[in-house]
Amino acid sequence: MGTIATLSELDRFNFLSRELGCIACLVTRIGYEPADVHHLLSGGKRQGHHQTIPLCPWHHRSFPQNGMNDAQAALAFGPSMARSKPNFTEAYGSEQLLLEVVNYGYEIYQKNPWTILHVKIRFRIINHWRGLMREAGTPVTDREDPNPNHYKK
Repeated sequence: MGTIATLSELDRFNFLSRELGCIACLVTRIGYEPADVHHLLSGGKRQGHHQTIPLCPWHHRSFPQNGMNDAQAALAFGPSMARSKPNFTEAYGSEQLLLEVVNYGYEIYQKNPWTILHVKIRFRIINHWRGLMREAGTPVTDREDPNPNHYKK
């Protein structure tokens, strides 16, 4: 059984799920998607509430959204961690890399917690991810949004 989250950890969860949204959707410019909080694991056990990244239901649990079937969701959103962790990692980076990107965004948020994440801040987060992916030797290409009418925050 997990530990009860502290107020600091709950603040982080709120930022991840409500402000930042799915990190995989953000960095691939799909846009804002509400997110589940995914705990990173070590040896099959959760690392703690600060070792978390936000993932939408598709990227986290392979749960299609917006009335899509699995094939449509895979085309629109890309690989799901639950369906194929190697493909997910190839597309978005390791969980540790994504954690570093999320923590970078959370640091910005903590300096101004009363403001929403404006487009300029979101681009800073995306550019930080792109830099980390380049350092890891993973090519990053922009992809067209297959659903241009998709809701974006």
